[in-house]
Amino acid sequence: TGVPVLGVMPYLALDLEDEDGVVLQPGSQKYRQQGDRELDVAVIQVPHISNFTDFNALAAQPDVGLRYVSQPAQLGTPDLLILPGSKNTLGDLQWLHDSGLAVAIMQAHGQQVPIIGVCGGFQMLGNQLIDGVESGIDRMPGLGLLDCETVFARQKVTTRVLAQVQADANGLFADCAMAALEGYEIHMGETSRGPAARPFTLITCRNQLGAEVEDGAINAEGRVAGTYIHGLFDSADFTRSLLNRLRQRKGLAPLADTAFDYRQYKSNQFDQLAAAFREHVDMAAIYRILQYKQAQHPLDLEPQV
Repeated sequence: TGVPVLGVMPYLALDLEDEDGVVLQPGSQKYRQQGDRELDVAVIQVPHISNFTDFNALAAQPDVGLRYVSQPAQLGTPDLLILPGSKNTLGDLQWLHDSGLAVAIMQAHGQQVPIIGVCGGFQMLGNQLIDGVESGIDRMPGLGLLDCETVFARQKVTTRVLAQVQADANGLFADCAMAALEGYEIHMGETSRGPAARPFTLITCRNQLGAEVEDGAINAEGRVAGTYIHGLFDSADFTRSLLNRLRQRKGLAPLADTAFDYRQYKSNQFDQLAAAFREHVDMAAIYRILQYKQAQHPLDLEPQV
């Protein structure tokens, strides 16, 4: 055809995170864990789920079967139940009630199933959510599993954070006490704790600046916890300590020396992609095109703030 070709990339069996929740829709098998695993982790698939890749680090663990649940009959009694983030917290909380999943979650809690809420999921676990910035609903009672109250605001918090689990963490999280966490916050609203809840983590750094901010909440029994920190399961030691405590609850031996480094795993996937790109694509030609474009239109390649 006379059309210049820069290269042909082969199909690569890489595990790269998806950017769109469409992969969670019926018919997609990527996030439907195949095969039996010793630990069953269920994530509630709310309609406006956000940051669902928070849980890829769990799916990558050798002993975890991760599944997404959108109907009460699917929930059962998992070893761990997770309420994820949401782009419409109040709307998704209403959906939990309308779908019957709110009742199913409360039943699971009554059957001693541990529950973790992340961001919007954390807010839903509280007593009350106030001010309908997101959905037009003035206020709504939460699930009441954490003694917390959330007031929404129009200003969004977006920060990279370093944190650690509080030293007095108990119950399910006792072995995670002082475990280092790294992640990010992206949420609207502030959550205050009542006397029956203690902070779950202590944020020690925000956007590379020292901090000392209590985050999240944990109940007295140490069986329900919430946090605003996305990506906490990427922290290998925290995740393995948590999973080993879940194994202990089932009478299973802990997995020793198997803290799966998900961050390194992700980096290795991108390294493989980059190496294949260099091998199969004419990078010299791409660099020449970039240099020509910059010479002709230097402002076109200026970084945008």
